[in-house]
Amino acid sequence: MQRITKAAFVLLNLLGQASLLIGRWFNARRFRSQLRREERKDASQPEPLPTRTHVWAQIIRQFRDVPAVDRGWTDRVGLLPKTPQWERWEDLVLTTDADAKELYDQNTEVIPEPKETGVTSGLRDRATGEVRHRAGNSALR
Repeated sequence: MQRITKAAFVLLNLLGQASLLIGRWFNARRFRSQLRREERKDASQPEPLPTRTHVWAQIIRQFRDVPAVDRGWTDRVGLLPKTPQWERWEDLVLTTDADAKELYDQNTEVIPEPKETGVTSGLRDRATGEVRHRAGNSALR
């Protein structure tokens, strides 16, 4: 008798699981049938941006001229990773209207100078080996 009870429980459980899955499938199908794909009807709608770097640049540039917005808002909302490369990229995005991905690629070609050399505020260009100094450090130039 106990085996029959266990078997009935398992069969009813399987039936309930199958019913749940089939019900979800029919429900999703019903709602999906109501959706219609809309094609772009005019050129005023912007093209989708290719990468998240482009999306971040568009957001940053959109708010750069708003007087009530200070420069640290991207840090507070956690928009960008907190690395020196991304901080320099953000400065470049704010000062130029060049392609965001190209700015990022150019920015990653410049690497920080190791601290052992004594030049702590410079950046070394990988291609030329030239040390670039950050603005405000005119004593090192």
